Amino acid sequence: MNWASPDVQGSFPAAPFVKAGGYPETGTDHDITVSVQVTDNVGATSEATYIVHITSGNVPPVSNPGGPYFGAVNSPITLDGRQSYDPNAGTGDSIVSYNWDLDGNGLYNDGTGSTLVHTWTTPYTGQVGLKVCDSFGACSVGSAYTSITVSDLKPVSYPLISYKRLSTSVWEYEYKFIIKNQGNGDATNVSAVMANHPAQVTVLDGNVSFPSVPAGGQVTSTDTFKIRIDRSVPVQNSDLTWTLTFTDSSGTNWTLVNFPLY
Repeated sequence: MNWASPDVQGSFPAAPFVKAGGYPETGTDHDITVSVQVTDNVGATSEATYIVHITSGNVPPVSNPGGPYFGAVNSPITLDGRQSYDPNAGTGDSIVSYNWDLDGNGLYNDGTGSTLVHTWTTPYTGQVGLKVCDSFGACSVGSAYTSITVSDLKPVSYPLISYKRLSTSVWEYEYKFIIKNQGNGDATNVSAVMANHPAQVTVLDGNVSFPSVPAGGQVTSTDTFKIRIDRSVPVQNSDLTWTLTFTDSSGTNWTLVNFPLY
């Protein structure tokens, strides 16, 4: 301790001493040794030391991987994690690393950066995750995931075939399903089963089949699906998701969940 230039000075009677600017954030709790020197009215001095425990105010940054995402095979998809943030940004802390998990295996070793452009060469459905860490090494806990579906088959619309009113707010609807093939190969054995829907929807028939979908072509399902909706709560097309199965031009069978996410 350099007593010629102490951090804090005061006179008797002593008020609580406050260190100007406080102690710097280190990212973790830590102890420091504080020394105090007192001087009486004749110039005699005495010193003592104390251990002060400094509690860190640092908390992990918050990960936001954006999405959900929907894209085509062999077409670049931009993943955007720029909505992630550090709650301690006002103390000089910041996010210093962004690491992506593109196959949902829990390993964040598939790409870096707040945005990432990636091209899937085969269909993929599942999750992508983003792990962010701050300048003190704290990382988001249970790093966030979002859904992604990569396929050349893309939903177009649900043409309405028939409807009827069952009560003041409940209606029954029958639809077909139009999809488009954005790829370079034909898709065969295409079918879909409704897998998820909001509580105000009752599924009466959630299965549809399609003829072969040629490359660049657009087709309508060969049959219909039927749902009952309580219209007191709005329903969006994106609220209905499907498990889609098809065979690509090489003979490989694919199953896509959370389809269509549009």
